Amino acid sequence: KLLSPKKQTEQRPSTDIMLERVKTAVRVWTSKAPTDKKIWLSIQKKNISCGAQNFLWRCLHDSYRLGKKWFHLEGYEEHASCHECNELDSLDHILTVCKTPGQELIWKLTETLWNRTGKPWPDISLGVILGCGLSNHIVNNELPDTGLNRLFLIIVSEAACLIWKICCEWKIKHEGRLDKCPTAIEVANKWRSTMSKRIQFEIIASNSGRFKNKAIPFKMVKKTWGKLLSTENLQGLRMRDITGFLVGIGLDDPP
Repeated sequence: KLLSPKKQTEQRPSTDIMLERVKTAVRVWTSKAPTDKKIWLSIQKKNISCGAQNFLWRCLHDSYRLGKKWFHLEGYEEHASCHECNELDSLDHILTVCKTPGQELIWKLTETLWNRTGKPWPDISLGVILGCGLSNHIVNNELPDTGLNRLFLIIVSEAACLIWKICCEWKIKHEGRLDKCPTAIEVANKWRSTMSKRIQFEIIASNSGRFKNKAIPFKMVKKTWGKLLSTENLQGLRMRDITGFLVGIGLDDPP
């Protein structure tokens, strides 16, 4: 389980900076500024996959070795920069700016999926990504729209985590070679696979007969994905049906 730093423990300056960035972004996005506690709790929600939780937690602590953190390691200084963009590497750069290997396409696909809800898509920034569990959509101007807020949390956290995984695979496994950079089709297929698996997991996990009190309430799954998938037989969907839907909403021709 992910835990926020204890009150008596002094936070690292880099963590404080990240928290302030989230507060600023969420304030602009939702008109409400969250507390540090709410930010930490938002990345511990059980709706976030374990992989995405760990990723967001490390991002909030700014604990990944990126950019200037390489400067003091003799012989590794070249790892500080993105060779393709010729800029200092950072979480901002990888998740929202880098030309390779596919972050722009992944956000376009995620935005296209979200647009099916009819709700506005925010300007994606590092602060919005790390604060994705703090969206504030409401129903009838009163109650939180749990399905919509949950959907945003899931698709943004999964998209960001996927961008990071693809980047790590390209830079570490393939040493950042341009001839090994994934194509747009490969990136789109990875995105479809990630989203399809998540939807399929939720459908399976909502089986109360199989998982008893540990099952995800089917009403919540339906609130989250029902409108997007446009089907009355949500529990009967198979992986190929879900993947077919993701292709069928205009994502089969990536730019």
